[in-house]
Amino acid sequence: MRLVDHTSAVVISGKYEMGMTKRELAMLGKFETRISITLVPVMKNKSLWWSMLVHTDRLSQQRIETAVGTEKVWQDANKAIKFVQQTCPTVESIVVKLKLPEGSAEP
Repeated sequence: MRLVDHTSAVVISGKYEMGMTKRELAMLGKFETRISITLVPVMKNKSLWWSMLVHTDRLSQQRIETAVGTEKVWQDANKAIKFVQQTCPTVESIVVKLKLPEGSAEP
């Protein structure tokens, strides 16, 4: 896996993916009982941050964006997970997948 420059568009499987804002994620959380997130490493200002892809059984992968349409990133993976927990408090299950940066050892 390669790290994606924060200023670049995210490319998943060779195609551009739509994004979803916090408000849209909150709406999704009202209708879904299980949400899966994938935290993807992103280089920003020469340090490692995390972007997030969200999907459900009925929704293809969507990246989380800010209200102005830029990719939302977190410096701490735990804060990214807490963001979903707080945004979707009624969701029964959140499955987290973590993509490791290229060259890192498997746990």
